[in-house]
Amino acid sequence: GQNPDKTEGGELISSYACDHMTADAEFLLSKAKYRAVTGREQKREADVLCYQIRQSFAPGEVAPEQAHAIGVELAQRLLADKYEVVVSTHLNKAHLHSHIVFNSVSFVDGTMYRDRIADLLGGSGVGIRGTSDAICLEHGLSIIESSEPSVSRAEWGAEKAGKPNFRGLTRAD
Repeated sequence: GQNPDKTEGGELISSYACDHMTADAEFLLSKAKYRAVTGREQKREADVLCYQIRQSFAPGEVAPEQAHAIGVELAQRLLADKYEVVVSTHLNKAHLHSHIVFNSVSFVDGTMYRDRIADLLGGSGVGIRGTSDAICLEHGLSIIESSEPSVSRAEWGAEKAGKPNFRGLTRAD
């Protein structure tokens, strides 16, 4: 995510509550601190080091610096009070896009981030997508108007593998 060839020599990388060069180690330290203070581990903690949000822009719609500033704003609104975050904006595709990588455990209170579909979708101005859409609209940028409801990555994977999932079973019923 921090490839200098994709990020204008590293200039389009920002971080909060960590250093982007050592974020992975700092994420692990926050988890260890939580275990030491509480004497317990979060569920799934060993499996999930961090989460990633990708925010993309229509080709030619934004300058690299604006794309990065919007990615940083999204990270701040959603995560910066509780989670270590690295924002890296890539220029290697026709559509500029930011990778927002954040610790799965809060450095403030050790709570585990929950990747629920409600967190992704949310309503107007809430959740990951709602917040991203609100910021883009505030900056006069386009948003994707989807005709299909979004699904979680696990649900998408199950559907692709032909395994039963809640939405598919509901449709069948």
